[in-house]
Amino acid sequence: MKFYPDKCKTIRCSYKKSNIDLDYFILGNIIELGDSEGVIMTPKLSLTNQQVVLVSKGSQKLGLLKRSSKFLKTSSQRRTLYLALVRSQFEHCSQIWRPISENGISNFEKLQKRAVKWILSETSESYSDQEYQQKLDNLKLPTMLQKFNYNDLSLMHKIIHRTSPVNLPSFIHLYIHDDTARSNRLKSSRDHLALIPDSK
Repeated sequence: MKFYPDKCKTIRCSYKKSNIDLDYFILGNIIELGDSEGVIMTPKLSLTNQQVVLVSKGSQKLGLLKRSSKFLKTSSQRRTLYLALVRSQFEHCSQIWRPISENGISNFEKLQKRAVKWILSETSESYSDQEYQQKLDNLKLPTMLQKFNYNDLSLMHKIIHRTSPVNLPSFIHLYIHDDTARSNRLKSSRDHLALIPDSK
């Protein structure tokens, strides 16, 4: 593989507040420091601008696919390109910037609906909510809300099982479900289930 040092950049990621000044070289050429693709946040901690930028970028990518991928014959091929080039734009740090309001989620869903019409070669069709959901099910695609929720749960799972560098906040306490303790406190009978109070 041939490398082009002029086209390479380095990105630094660290928990330390102070920068670590290290130089990296490829083929004797020093590699410049590049800008990381962070999250856009206003002084008021609003993430709306980040969402607007991503929807715009996703729309541009989808438009490019429509113009340049007319040679594709199957919906499976178009689906693969959509996942790789459009929806992948919404994966980076989505746990931070993901929309919460219905309007914010709707903007991402409208983009995906356009993509579904392109994937199925039905760009002139109009879908009801029920029809759109059926199309998603047939393509095995989740709604954008489901995708955002899945990303949230996936990160939490990694944090709990310590496969992520992010630590569980001290104000969150895990509830350990104990069937044995529960069975000792519950007494069942034929027609009722009575809660046995603690002996304390």
